[in-house]
Amino acid sequence: MKRFVIITILSAFNLMVSADTPELWCAFKGWHLNWSNEAVLPEVDVITDVGGINGMGGLELHVPAHSGMCYVSAPVEYKITFKNKEISFYIKSDAECLGEIVLCGEKVWSSVLDIDTKGKWQNLKIQLKNFKYYDTSGSNSRRPVEMKNGIETVKKLSIRIFNSANKSVRVAFGPVFVGNNPEKGSDFIVKPEAGKNVGTGKGGNNVFIPDVIELTEYFKATKQAGNRLKWQRPVSLWKYYTRGITDHFGKALKIKGLLAQQNPEQWLCKDMKLPEIFGYSDCDVVKLDGKTGKGVLSFPEALPINAMEYKCKNIRFFVWIKAESPSPGFLKYPDFHSRPEIHVDFKDGQSTVIGSSCGYFLTPGPYPWHCYSMEVYVPDNCAKIYLSFSSSGGAAYFAAPSWEPVNKENDFSKDDCQDPFSGSMSKNIYYDTLDTLYRDGLVYRYTCRWLQGSSIGLKGAKADLTSSEGLRYYYEKIARPGKEINGYNQLITALPGIIKRVNAPHIDNGLPDTLADIIKSAQLDNGLWAIDLWKEGSDGLTCHTLTKCFYYRNIPREDPDYPYNNKIFREPVLPGLKKVPRADAIIKTFAASQIEYKDNNGNLCKAGWHGDHGSPASMRRSDLQTTANSMFSMRIALCDVEDPEIKKLCYESVRSAVESILLFNVLPDWGWKHSNLQESQTINSYMNWVIDISPYLERKIRKEIPAPNVICRKNGESVNIIWNKPLEYNAIRIYSVPSGIKPSEIDEKFLVGIIHRQGHAPVEFDPIIVDYNIREAFKKRCGSYLHSYFPWKQKKLEQIYPVRFSVDAAPLSVDAPAGHDIWVSTVTWYGEESLPVKVEPIK
Repeated sequence: MKRFVIITILSAFNLMVSADTPELWCAFKGWHLNWSNEAVLPEVDVITDVGGINGMGGLELHVPAHSGMCYVSAPVEYKITFKNKEISFYIKSDAECLGEIVLCGEKVWSSVLDIDTKGKWQNLKIQLKNFKYYDTSGSNSRRPVEMKNGIETVKKLSIRIFNSANKSVRVAFGPVFVGNNPEKGSDFIVKPEAGKNVGTGKGGNNVFIPDVIELTEYFKATKQAGNRLKWQRPVSLWKYYTRGITDHFGKALKIKGLLAQQNPEQWLCKDMKLPEIFGYSDCDVVKLDGKTGKGVLSFPEALPINAMEYKCKNIRFFVWIKAESPSPGFLKYPDFHSRPEIHVDFKDGQSTVIGSSCGYFLTPGPYPWHCYSMEVYVPDNCAKIYLSFSSSGGAAYFAAPSWEPVNKENDFSKDDCQDPFSGSMSKNIYYDTLDTLYRDGLVYRYTCRWLQGSSIGLKGAKADLTSSEGLRYYYEKIARPGKEINGYNQLITALPGIIKRVNAPHIDNGLPDTLADIIKSAQLDNGLWAIDLWKEGSDGLTCHTLTKCFYYRNIPREDPDYPYNNKIFREPVLPGLKKVPRADAIIKTFAASQIEYKDNNGNLCKAGWHGDHGSPASMRRSDLQTTANSMFSMRIALCDVEDPEIKKLCYESVRSAVESILLFNVLPDWGWKHSNLQESQTINSYMNWVIDISPYLERKIRKEIPAPNVICRKNGESVNIIWNKPLEYNAIRIYSVPSGIKPSEIDEKFLVGIIHRQGHAPVEFDPIIVDYNIREAFKKRCGSYLHSYFPWKQKKLEQIYPVRFSVDAAPLSVDAPAGHDIWVSTVTWYGEESLPVKVEPIK
């Protein structure tokens, strides 16, 4: 197994610590700030025999297993000419080492190394011209060095060692030469020497610093600088703060004040305190425990935040949490948030909930104090903001809530948020489970070592997914029994793509075959994928398997000019997984599981799909997530279906589901509810799936639909269209087409107006009007348009938005410039359209 040692030369803070200062080591024992007596610090030996350079001295570090990070550093003040210069030093390691050399001044330069000295001294040389740097002026990308005069100032040089492997590592290094090679003389040398301090360098002392001392110095520096020093954050910060973002500049929310008349003493825990190292000498701590009936605390007072000032902007919340009791392993809705969590509700001036957000802190207990953070978007019409804590699955402590507006100064890109050591984006790196380490997505700046899980000391990760043996263990013992929330449906199904796309550690050659075997074995005869908790199959498991393992061809679309039908947009991710197995069965099973209900006239109708959320079955119609999962699964399976009857079944099933969403989930203001049973609108991303996955926006020409009967009156550069005999169809579309365009070439780009027969409920509107209004509503509430799974279509529609329309069959005036003809067509609520016909204007 590969063990990782990262060697870094980067910015550090001046802290003079002697190697013989035992009181410091005693006070700060413990990798995770748990003051454990079991923690062992690395030993530092001064050595004299360094490669071929005698008498100059060096250091050997004995870094125990799971000891975290330490480093030696030398403050310097040195101007480097990058042209024709190099860094050279001797190193010896008893294991493979992954290293990164970084120089820090006004910019931060770096060079990544692979070291395998096999226990022998090796002279490493790196050309400075090959270094890359982080541009601290705002760019988040790593790019080649670009200098005007070729001279840069380096202010700090340090060598940092990480070891979270399950075995100790010995690393020895000699003097570091900056300039030319030692035989010809160097511009500058950092030379470890014997004495009270670990070593001496030009301009100051080399120091050996454990996590807590490093954090203390970082906190001091940020206070002096007045900002978080984004580019100088120590790696240990990610152990204690979500994504390395500290709360020191947040505005405190006083718990006692928020509790108002709710008898604060019944919630406060006076025996529990935050460690002072984090800057809190005294703060209120709340204890929640769902097992004792006190699992939720909703503060009755609105937060002291001027919501109107921050409307349509992001704000960031912080809270410190310590979980004392283990939370449930696998969580089904509505117990998904039984782990310690915070919730934010947005209300308008009438105290109506207009949106809600939660942190999705999925770390199972127990774990020590950790500062969680979450960002929320304040909706346009928000008047008040409310906060609540919950821990219905076990005992947990909450302390020091605070908030801050997100602005250019404190915004963090995904690259900024990625943990440099593990490469994960999760919220509590060392205690999150493997599925959660992946859940927040992938970033590519640092190596994704989190795949190695327990092998690199991640306490919440119980397996190493880079080996076939580790993957098989994880599936059999953890994922299939359901001991992790998303072990199979999000992590295992994503692994094929992960190992192809990311900068990952060494992967066993046999891993792809093992993955393929696991995925094939998890499918049932009815087409669905299953684990032990869902023995009859699951919409979520099936959707995730199909989208991540079999979705490499574009879903067929009816648009006559759509150029990508069934075309391969990526290579199949695993051997033997090119064709959707049991595709017919997948569509039949989902269609058969659709909810049925009787409308007001007693007619039997089909709705969408609805999860078992503890609600009465007779009241369920559609929830967006289950419906989107089911629709996506059917549409991907459709790529491998030949039977026309199965294709028709898929079309009708998805059509009924979309109608149900429009009837029961979309609100009059074009917001939406996740479930038809919810009282207020919600913010989530599944509505775009419903629109984009279905054929709803496709241009579906149906020859059997009759063309409309209209009167077209010319009025200068416009025409007035009168729908002469409205039929049972929902609307007519009006096109202004340059003369000479063939009827087969007419599409949405020529659309200038829509007349609706009714137009008072979402299901009565043309799909183009529905799509526009839903996207505008989402923009007001969330700050951006929905991401589209059908970008080709959206690009066409955005050219004509907003489209002029009328309701109740009212006449509509549209532009008709010279050289254009007017064409009209009949359209259903689902976008099925007659062949357009040309109409001649009358005066």
